Amino acid sequence: KSSILVLSQDELFKKSAPGRALLEIFEDRRSKLRAEAAEIEQQFIAEEKSLTQKRVSLSADDFQILAEEFDVKVEKMRNSRANKDRKLQQDFTAWRKKFVQIVLPIVREQMSRFDALVVLDTNNRGLIYDKKIDVTDVIIKRLDEEFMNNPMILEKVIE
Repeated sequence: KSSILVLSQDELFKKSAPGRALLEIFEDRRSKLRAEAAEIEQQFIAEEKSLTQKRVSLSADDFQILAEEFDVKVEKMRNSRANKDRKLQQDFTAWRKKFVQIVLPIVREQMSRFDALVVLDTNNRGLIYDKKIDVTDVIIKRLDEEFMNNPMILEKVIE
């Protein structure tokens, strides 16, 4: 028994079934955003080509108006894309924080089992510890069991 335990929150997230499921959801959403961005980019390339072709038949002033409208449209879309990317990153950060709420009962269970008063994250630089007090793998195993029995626990995270 030890009054101090350690675990790696990063490993917990990356190696546990619910953590991997959240990463998969994040990657799926990021891929969809990238595909959407690629499609929009192709539309802008076609529109720019069309605008360039119209240049010969338009007055300089008329062309300038269309070119400025196009630039405004592209800039709005860039801002929209940046906002969507930022929102997804913020969601993912929030998911990681909420993920802790799923893990907490299992961590407390291990604290009771080992009569521990403190659990430190191994990601703290300079932390030196005996591997015997690292409960990361034990918690991952329990978390995976919980997830297999109730996959809906992720709804609390991604709501």
